[in-house]
Amino acid sequence: RVDPAKDALPMLYVPADVTIELVDGRVYRGCEEFVKGHPRNPFSLRECVERFMSCARLAARRMDPGRLQEFVRMVEALEDVKDAGEMVPLLT
Repeated sequence: RVDPAKDALPMLYVPADVTIELVDGRVYRGCEEFVKGHPRNPFSLRECVERFMSCARLAARRMDPGRLQEFVRMVEALEDVKDAGEMVPLLT
């Protein structure tokens, strides 16, 4: 549900309230002040790689896991990659 008070905040991404109501009547509430990926709640490299690999598994064309791992390896050592163009074929 949209909360007009939060929607009016001068922020691109407003804090997200979460309410979980269990069948036994218990209610849990929380608030995520900064969405995942926000500079104040950044992804770790591991989380980013996990999300990338998860999305890659859903690609319309099957992608070779070994090539994906090589791509990730190159990203992890990007400062040592002499030609980023070498990375593109790993994703095709």
